Amino acid sequence: MRAIGDRVLVAEGPRYVASFAADGVTFTAAPRRRAGRELDLRRRTESFGRGDERVQADDVAPAAERAAGDASPGVRYARGGGAIERWRVRPDGIELTYTFAQPMPGDGDLVVRLALTTALVPGAATGDDAELGLRLQAPAARGTHPPRATGVRIGAVTGLDAAGRSCRGNVRLNEAMLELSLPAAFVDAAVWPIVLDPLIGPDFAPNPVGDEVRPAAAYEATSRRYLAVWQHDMNLANSQIVGQLLDVEGNPVGGTVLVRYTPGALAIEPVVASVRASGRFLVAWLEAPGFFGPWTIACRCVNPDGSLSPVLSLVTTEPEHPGPLLGSNATSADTNVLMVYGDRVDVHAQRITVPAGTGAPTLPGAVTVVTNAATGNVDVKLSKGCGTAGRWVVTWINTTQAQPAASVRARAIGIDGHLLGTELHLGPPAAGLTGYALDGDGVDFLLAELRSAGLFCRMLGWTGSDLVAQGTPVRVTGSTTGKSDVDVAFLGPKTLVTWSDDGGTPMANDIHGLALEPGTCRACDLPFGIARPGHYDFEPAVAAQYTTSPTAGDQALIVFSSAEFTPPFDSEVRAQRFEAIGAGGPFVNTGGGCGRRTSMSANGPIAIANPGLAFRVDGVAGALAVSVAVGIPTAAPLPCGSCQVAVPVVMLPAQLGGDRAEAHLGIGCEPSLVGAALELQAWVLGTAESPCPLVASLSFSDRHVATIGQ
Repeated sequence: MRAIGDRVLVAEGPRYVASFAADGVTFTAAPRRRAGRELDLRRRTESFGRGDERVQADDVAPAAERAAGDASPGVRYARGGGAIERWRVRPDGIELTYTFAQPMPGDGDLVVRLALTTALVPGAATGDDAELGLRLQAPAARGTHPPRATGVRIGAVTGLDAAGRSCRGNVRLNEAMLELSLPAAFVDAAVWPIVLDPLIGPDFAPNPVGDEVRPAAAYEATSRRYLAVWQHDMNLANSQIVGQLLDVEGNPVGGTVLVRYTPGALAIEPVVASVRASGRFLVAWLEAPGFFGPWTIACRCVNPDGSLSPVLSLVTTEPEHPGPLLGSNATSADTNVLMVYGDRVDVHAQRITVPAGTGAPTLPGAVTVVTNAATGNVDVKLSKGCGTAGRWVVTWINTTQAQPAASVRARAIGIDGHLLGTELHLGPPAAGLTGYALDGDGVDFLLAELRSAGLFCRMLGWTGSDLVAQGTPVRVTGSTTGKSDVDVAFLGPKTLVTWSDDGGTPMANDIHGLALEPGTCRACDLPFGIARPGHYDFEPAVAAQYTTSPTAGDQALIVFSSAEFTPPFDSEVRAQRFEAIGAGGPFVNTGGGCGRRTSMSANGPIAIANPGLAFRVDGVAGALAVSVAVGIPTAAPLPCGSCQVAVPVVMLPAQLGGDRAEAHLGIGCEPSLVGAALELQAWVLGTAESPCPLVASLSFSDRHVATIGQ
């Protein structure tokens, strides 16, 4: 972030520029990739308050700030009336929060009103959909090439109070006035201060104009890039495979990559995988010189800079047979991906070597027959990755001509391509089964099923010698109709399940998702939706950024097809970034410290499913020992001299290291903990100061209230 004079601050991200001035904040999406105009959105905080009682916001110069322990710069406006407007600069957008230190006058919802100046066309969600946020789009966003930003997205609003309660708010556009609100019931019961929190970022489509379907995506950890691929249907006799590289935040990098195109030929049903050891992607697809074949499975490597290897033709198949599946390889030394394909009779597996450098893929061995039966095997699925354990799972439905005598089966495959254990029989397909998918870490795998009765999940696990079913299927959603196209991705602390859902209105499909706890299938987050009014959204595919760190690799990219309701009914591929662990809850200093001046901070989001959470105490050089007292905020502190001492329920020992001590307090995936508040205070033994007469050489940090978020 840089200053222009003494009254304007400018921040830049890969796909936006934001300027902060006394008279407002201007956000420009993709300034270097315009569709004939700049995608500007200028907003100025006009007022805030409850009901008809409004407090006019003061026009003040912005001030740069950086919160302790936060790598992202920030901007602060003191708006008067106890209201602080803060902007956190992130690579993918600018995060806005309002903190209200004291109750607002009036009754009703707490509403912040911002005046907007923009040429963008609102695509506002209305009614119940207002919780999903707001999308503002350029009037002629389509028709540009290469990929481009198409507008600005203002995400869903969340409210948090000092007691740790959280609530989903609303985003509404009333002519040129943007209203961010929290419901009256939440505000009435709130313990102040209150924080109101939306996210503002670029909205983009990673594809050229035309009919694009069948998206797939993968993440490559060495280059920290995603590759999204899809099928571009130019006409009935000509289809091509197109790709787009994206950075770790989901922003397009460079132009589109033409993975496969032959004039007058067909290339369809692409899939993509990554290989950590070689730092490259592999894309596979079906191709034929014409509609009647012959059809061949082919593949090629895509490098992180978008360059391509030669094409490798693999096997001839039939037009009615499904396309290939690919499983990524996250191990540190092996450079093979696993390809699985079926011919409605047998299920085959083939390792494909993706060498380091720029060379073409090769075949290191023969095809493995996973299963064969004259009765047939259909609906083959493969886990997206093998984890660091180097183990994939393939599933299929074994069927006969005399339905419904069928069974769902599964088999583990090792990093060397060999079949592991025995074939697992999971019983007949569930009634009303419309689709399923699976993914895992190489040891535990989550299998998600879409049924007429809703979304069900079950766990499969590797015992060391065999693949077994762990428990029975668990129902995780209650909706019974309108769901299709399920996909699953393992993100480490959570497993993400996505699907297309019409919400009870035929053809009004949006992409929905839910994060689950690996191992139990319990919901570990609020369900979310990606709303695009006027579009039919389908075929979601998720690329996971999984690493062994609970928070460093907990993100994913969701790509999906989106078709317009109006002629010529064009479809395009769109992308949305997902983060398993969000910003978490607030960490509020409530004072009361004495003696040695120390500071406390969290090492990451205070959120469920963050087992690595720890609290840091800085300024402890020379101390003999440090502990962190954990108590309940409602308990009155104990006075001792000049100190206000938190009443501990438990004492956490802190590990000393130089001037910092760190106490571990990991939080599991327990949704009921969201909104719970803890009081924390560091006790520092061995200080020159003795502010509490009852204990010599003992100092106390300020008390802090940590609210668990998600």
